[in-house]
Amino acid sequence: MSLLVDTLPFACGVVGLGVEVSWPAQTRPGDVLHVDGHVAAIERTGRSSGVVTMKSRTLNQRGEAVQEMTARLLVQARPKTAPN
Repeated sequence: MSLLVDTLPFACGVVGLGVEVSWPAQTRPGDVLHVDGHVAAIERTGRSSGVVTMKSRTLNQRGEAVQEMTARLLVQARPKTAPN
């Protein structure tokens, strides 16, 4: 969780709206883990806010998923810019 939060690309912080987590496989002592994550969706919900859906998978050294997570985050939106 620390790795995910420390690397979020949102300058003004986030508010968690909900999360789905599953652990499809066990981790073992000595496993080397890494996280692959991406922004799955962005939805503007107001003038100054939006909801970002993030998906991440934690993989072991064999490429097996040991954790899968989908999180919905309330974030501050950038101001809309006027067309040129």
